[in-house]
Amino acid sequence: MINITKNDFRTLVFRPNRDFNLKNLKVQILNLLFREFSLVLNNNRLINELSDDFYKLISERISNSIIIVRHQVIKFLKELENFSKFMRCYKFRGLHNSLLMYRYVRIYLHKVHKLAPIFDYERAKKNLGTLQELLNRKSMYVHLTTQIALVIYITDLKSKHNIENRITQKTLRYLCACSAYAFHRTRNKLNLDYFLKK
Repeated sequence: MINITKNDFRTLVFRPNRDFNLKNLKVQILNLLFREFSLVLNNNRLINELSDDFYKLISERISNSIIIVRHQVIKFLKELENFSKFMRCYKFRGLHNSLLMYRYVRIYLHKVHKLAPIFDYERAKKNLGTLQELLNRKSMYVHLTTQIALVIYITDLKSKHNIENRITQKTLRYLCACSAYAFHRTRNKLNLDYFLKK
């Protein structure tokens, strides 16, 4: 944001706001979107249009301009839809080797974090290693998108930040292109809720 101070009729002095950081603003907006609202409709489609009241509410919550908020949200929704289409349509082949699967999941976990930095990436990498060990012990093959969704879910659940507001599972599953059936089936088979309470 730029503050404009008028000295006389001919000159304008531009003073940049040093506290403004577009990356931090994006993180604030996305945390609010993922934790307090559902971006996915009941038919598992992404919301296309958001009302002006919605943008106004977000801009009030983060104390920023409604124009910047609208631009960031629209840009993110387009990126999210494109990424989710890619993850649903691309066929990941030959990932039955656990080391290769670990590499692919780590790569796409990083891509998800670049798209939506709503979780601690360093912690997620450690959780990915633990999840891979658990899957190997149980001799389970879980699809790449399901593993990404589970890692983000575990990382968010064990995070000390945003304890009262967790990421909505519906939006998380859409972000990772993971079906509800695969997500909950794997979670129950691995008995993750028991391990996460420890």
